[in-house]
Amino acid sequence: MFTNGLLLWPKISEELSECLEWIRFNVGVADAHSYGKYYGVSGSAFNTVCDNIHYYCALKNQKSEAGIGTAVNKDNFKFAKNIPFTAIKLGATYCQIKPDILLMRSKKYINWWTDCV
Repeated sequence: MFTNGLLLWPKISEELSECLEWIRFNVGVADAHSYGKYYGVSGSAFNTVCDNIHYYCALKNQKSEAGIGTAVNKDNFKFAKNIPFTAIKLGATYCQIKPDILLMRSKKYINWWTDCV
């Protein structure tokens, strides 16, 4: 399951944790200020997402691998650098930083990816 985790309330987490093999949370950035700037929402949304991810990862009946992943582009690269540390802090079992598939046809993006990553 892919989710941003914003609406993954405790009751939903408990039900999903019993049947999912894996869940990947798309966070995109590593702190509340960056989250608000990148997604155009309040910083409290980031805190809600983190609380929901942490709750899910801490469930004792959890049968799934829980990770944080994000597609990286030049707009969020500087915000995404600390996502692995956020993943560890929240109890995720893995972190995935990957190219933005929507930009893969752009030679400019491929050159940027090659130079920066």
